[in-house]
Amino acid sequence: MEQIRGSNQLVLTVTRLICLWFSVGISSDSDPLIKPYVTLSLPSKDGLVSSVQNITEVEWYSHVQNSKVPVMVVVITRECERCRSLLPTLSKLDLEYKDQFKFYTMDADDGPTITDIYSIRTFPTTIVVKNGDHVAQKAGTEPEDLYYLVNLFL
Repeated sequence: MEQIRGSNQLVLTVTRLICLWFSVGISSDSDPLIKPYVTLSLPSKDGLVSSVQNITEVEWYSHVQNSKVPVMVVVITRECERCRSLLPTLSKLDLEYKDQFKFYTMDADDGPTITDIYSIRTFPTTIVVKNGDHVAQKAGTEPEDLYYLVNLFL
């Protein structure tokens, strides 16, 4: 019985070390292709899973308005199933267009002023900003809409 307990402790320790190794590997940019795929399999703090950064209203101007490349922001809510269905597509786009387009999500609760400015009432809503200008907005976004908007503003 004591040997079984000892081997369980060993398995637990090895598992923790592997998890630590993965988290260090994911936090480094040594392999940019594996990070989004591993990240997609991990739960996030708000229950939404994506390799795309979630921004707040405070970060809007530095990340979106001041970007040198076009930016797509998908405004979501935590309860929205349709919003969750877009996250894998958004992560794939982030990989495919890494240096040509930036992709973010923003929870509506984290950006009430932004949702008011852009009159967002339906979720998900996708906003595209290019050279600091609001160039497109699509309410009730579907995955194919994301590809269409990226190709339209590249």
